[in-house]
Amino acid sequence: MTMSVVNTQLEDPARATEIGAEVYMPVGPVAQAGPGQRRYTALGVHVLDGSTVFIKDVWRDERRLFFEAALYEEAHKEQVLSGLMTVEAHGYVLDETRKPIRTPRIAAKDSDESGAESGRCKMRIVTKDVGRPLGSIRSLRHFLCVMYDACAVQRNLYRRSRILHRDISDTNIMVAPDTNEYRNRNMCGYAEVRFVNQVLAKDKNANPDPACLLVDLGNGADLKVERNEQVLKERTGTPKFIARSISCGSLLPRGDDDEQMPPLVESILNQSKFMHTTEYQVLNNITSGTQPHVEFAHRLFHDAESTFWVIAWTLARSIKEGHTLEPTPHPEFRRFFHTMQRHFPTPNDRDSRAIICVKSCEYWTQILHDDLKSLGPMLFGMFRYILPEWTYRSELNPEHVHEALMRLLLVEIVRIDKEKSDIPLVIGGRPVPPPPGEMAYGPSPDLSLSYSTSVSFAPGSNSFDLPHHSTPNL
Repeated sequence: MTMSVVNTQLEDPARATEIGAEVYMPVGPVAQAGPGQRRYTALGVHVLDGSTVFIKDVWRDERRLFFEAALYEEAHKEQVLSGLMTVEAHGYVLDETRKPIRTPRIAAKDSDESGAESGRCKMRIVTKDVGRPLGSIRSLRHFLCVMYDACAVQRNLYRRSRILHRDISDTNIMVAPDTNEYRNRNMCGYAEVRFVNQVLAKDKNANPDPACLLVDLGNGADLKVERNEQVLKERTGTPKFIARSISCGSLLPRGDDDEQMPPLVESILNQSKFMHTTEYQVLNNITSGTQPHVEFAHRLFHDAESTFWVIAWTLARSIKEGHTLEPTPHPEFRRFFHTMQRHFPTPNDRDSRAIICVKSCEYWTQILHDDLKSLGPMLFGMFRYILPEWTYRSELNPEHVHEALMRLLLVEIVRIDKEKSDIPLVIGGRPVPPPPGEMAYGPSPDLSLSYSTSVSFAPGSNSFDLPHHSTPNL
């Protein structure tokens, strides 16, 4: 795969991407600026037939264990995994001599603990799965369905391949491509944890039709691969949505970890029988009396916590279409917004979001616009369940936090269908509120790179590595 400059006579020449014998021209390329940014993304249009692909170039640190494309191949091995992006082509980007493009291995700061120097190689991933951003969603029900199915994909990815995503964000959860190719491929895909269309159909023979597309395994990890114990202790994710213990780089204090799984209430009893191909078990075979010593590491429930933060952040910034804007935003919304917007992981320090970790249904209702206050109890139920440090409860099914989120989402989806009470939604339609008094002199959200950037931080290192940047349509 190569990239060459065309139309050099123009003031702004284009760069054509060659993938084998196919040539694509970029549309709206994005090269992230700033310290540590090493990524280029663009929509590519075929020069002959007009077909589209999405192209992602990264400068991959050669010390990293996992190759993103290899994780996709493992996930889709033998049978496609429904709802997960597929890779059309991947490999090293070549220079004019057909050799991989690499950075010089000269910087001392890029040396590992043994003193070995490390460089970066330019790699490319191409996909035909061009998803749509969450901002394109126009109804509350659709948003809830996308979040439900995103949980299903994460669970199936773990259950089938033992792969963790480790960078769940509002740009890596996308709306499914509206194409027959995507739908037809998923119909025969792996879906042991079933998608919302199958659950609502109450038909064990219904084919999966994911409402979401999960993308960007750039920070993913295959738990089957032998690895240094430090690999799963890396601080990876998008700052706003990163799980609290991952943000801190250590286990949270053990508190109330006896929170009960949200019950299968009467309204979803009929549908709940179709959530799984086999009956879901809350407990593993390990009993609480024999649980092993626990250590800090990225685990599946951390991705579930990130999903909760995506849900809360998105709903808090949304309003009903056509609604008059509120004259005075609630102080708790102002505090929630600016705390989330400014959060950046700090090694060995308390997570700055502790101020918004309030165990109160009233609080989670207050951060929502009046149009969406009926969802306050759902957010509160989710928050209560993601709050504990679940690492101490190794006897529980690794998927239990995702299961809790899905049950609460399903209750709302079924309620909307029964009451015919869907809400036309404008995601991000709520204006940015002024910061509360105690935050008025903090850093401006517009000046920080942390809010849409995925970070990777290795324990023992003194600096962040920013090899991945969460961008729509990847």
